[in-house]
Amino acid sequence: MKGLVLVIGLVFVISYLWAMSLFKKRDAAQEALHIMDGFLAKQITLVTQLLASQLKDDTEQGARVTAIDKISIQLAGDYDTLNHSAIEQHFYGMLMLNQTMLPFLTELETNNQLVQEAGLLETVQSYQDLGHSIKDAYQFYNVSVSELNTAVHVFPGSLIASLMRVESMPLYPIKRVLTK
Repeated sequence: MKGLVLVIGLVFVISYLWAMSLFKKRDAAQEALHIMDGFLAKQITLVTQLLASQLKDDTEQGARVTAIDKISIQLAGDYDTLNHSAIEQHFYGMLMLNQTMLPFLTELETNNQLVQEAGLLETVQSYQDLGHSIKDAYQFYNVSVSELNTAVHVFPGSLIASLMRVESMPLYPIKRVLTK
């Protein structure tokens, strides 16, 4: 009888520790997601400043500002960081923002005189520095999510995760961002 109580107690303690490990991994992934969102807000602010300084009756730039404003309003809204599809939609918005900004940023990189004339050198430098931090945040998020997903899908973690309602999270499609 003592042996049975001891085994049940041991199983309970191991299950508890495993569940806490899953919660810790999920929290780390969510923290990384919030870090990405913080960098995203800074990125949107810098791009809006860059685009606003270049409008000067340029309808193409005005269309870019409008597109970026629409995307940034969507991205600024709250979303469920525990919902797989909500996170994927958020990532899609982030990718759309990067695609929308890419032509303007390419133009700025090729037209250094334009940057100097408009006094945008510091803003462009801040944006480039932020780009490195964003790539690091994407990588940190993907590492955290990979650890969580492995723990959620491997036995006995899969059993404990289903009991504790800990779900896997989507990876950020970093290759699409880094290759641009």
